[in-house]
Amino acid sequence: MSDDLHFERIAGVEIAPDADLPFGKPFVAGQAGYIIHDRAIEEGYQAGIVAHFDWLRFQHLDTPIMANEKHFALMFKVFLPKGLTRRASELWRANFIAGWASVYLGLVREVPKEG
Repeated sequence: MSDDLHFERIAGVEIAPDADLPFGKPFVAGQAGYIIHDRAIEEGYQAGIVAHFDWLRFQHLDTPIMANEKHFALMFKVFLPKGLTRRASELWRANFIAGWASVYLGLVREVPKEG
């Protein structure tokens, strides 16, 4: 690893914001290996994508929009799965917003196929 790689500590986890670490990919921190994967992350991200496309279809719109805090709060009341731990709930919500924003930014142009 390069000595000039910038690290930040977020929620007790050391991350390198300039590095691209996609879901499900292994990485090494010190002498330990980890997998970047948490079900709440993946499910929240996918739910944000699906919710955005469903909203566009329901509104008969072609152009994605970015929701505000009030809109996201309402969506969380409807879409947030019950029974998640506090940590999983926070991860799910953050990644729901990331999924929604991915559609808005044009990074995702259709609902990903399952399986």
